[in-house]
Amino acid sequence: IPVLVTSNKMSALAASIPPISYSTRLEAFMQMTLYMIAVHMLEFGIAHFAARWHKKRSAEKEHLAWDSKPHRCYRMFDTCVEFLHNHMEVQMRWLSPVIYAVAAAAILH
Repeated sequence: IPVLVTSNKMSALAASIPPISYSTRLEAFMQMTLYMIAVHMLEFGIAHFAARWHKKRSAEKEHLAWDSKPHRCYRMFDTCVEFLHNHMEVQMRWLSPVIYAVAAAAILH
């Protein structure tokens, strides 16, 4: 829904200003906002997948014997998902506003 709202605002903006041959700062700002929304949707999907995977693996580890070792690729994937589960959401909470502020300042300056 946020992508639809932002794209609707971009269309309304393009319709309300006279046609010009160059891009304006406002158009660039709206495009940057649309890109940030898309990145946040992707981050949400990855964080949600990692949380579900972590919950599933935690339940499996309780039922499996400790002497059975999973395949190397499976362990590497499990390690990557575990890292994303532990760090991605927390780091994006401070990193995303900083990136947005820097990009907005660069565009609007």
